[in-house]
Formats: sequence, C-alpha cells, structure tokens
Amino acid sequence: MSDRASDSDLNRYGKRLMGSQYICAKSKDRINITTPGVYIINLQSAEQKTYDGEGGGTHWTSLLVSPSSYFYFDSFGFPPPQEMLNQLEGRKGVYFKSIVQPYKSDLCGYYDLYVMNALVNGHARVGRDGELYSTEDNKLLFTNTHINDKHVRKFKQALQRYKP
Repeated sequence: MSDRASDSDLNRYGKRLMGSQYICAKSKDRINITTPGVYIINLQSAEQKTYDGEGGGTHWTSLLVSPSSYFYFDSFGFPPPQEMLNQLEGRKGVYFKSIVQPYKSDLCGYYDLYVMNALVNGHARVGRDGELYSTEDNKLLFTNTHINDKHVRKFKQALQRYKP
C-alpha cells in the first residue's frame, strides 16, 4: 500500500487539523499565495506526468505564510523554487535545510501536515537557523530519518482512523 498523499487527502486532513489557517494543497504552477496561512505545494507541474505515467505529483513541500514572513519546509532540505519566491517578495523568510525523510519514503505530504500542524497549533517552533524545535522540551523535532518516518507513518494512520 502506498503512503502517497493526494491533494484531496491533504486538503481534508489539513482543514481538520488547522481549520481556517489551512489554505490548500496544489501543484506549484497552480498555487496562488495571497493569504496568510498554510499551503502544501507539489513541486511537479499539474499537467506533467510522473515516472509511472500518472499525474499526482512527485514531491510535496509546505509553506507557512504570515503578512511579513514565511517558513518553507521540504523534508529533503531544499530551498523553495523560484516560482514561490516570486510570490513571496517583500516577506522575510527562512527555510528548513535538513534531510529528515528517507529518500525511498513517499510520506512527504504527511511530513508537511505533521510539521505545519505542529507549528500552527504551538507544538513546534522555527529557530533562527531554520531548524524545528519542540515547544515542550526545546529539542529538535527530527533527529533520525528512519525514526522520523515511523512517527510520521503513525501520524498518518491516526488521521485515517479518525472519524468525525
């Protein structure tokens, strides 16, 4: 069974976890960053096909936007693409620079939900270095890619079990 998240999965869970602070999940060429909140962004263009001939995207990333700043999260530690930076002009930003997801894992969309939920609901904070820290004990939120994947997979399973 695949751990890939669809945009409809991310939108359903994002709204449940973060309420009105959650904006949307879309591909990078369809995202329009106009309102402060949480955006989950697929780095593949909407019309582009993946290696298996399907649509649906290649890698999810996320963005927490305020009126004057932003935080960009990519579980592989890459900076935001230029398309996003163009829409964020005038805002100060920081991005997460660590690799926290194993390369063979396809849980990236759930990493985004996990991180953005923790930030929006006060369970994590962003340090000046772009790292994520637990607000409970001030320790790094992620320390080992394989342990991280186990925690995020449990988070995903809890989301799927929950029936409102």
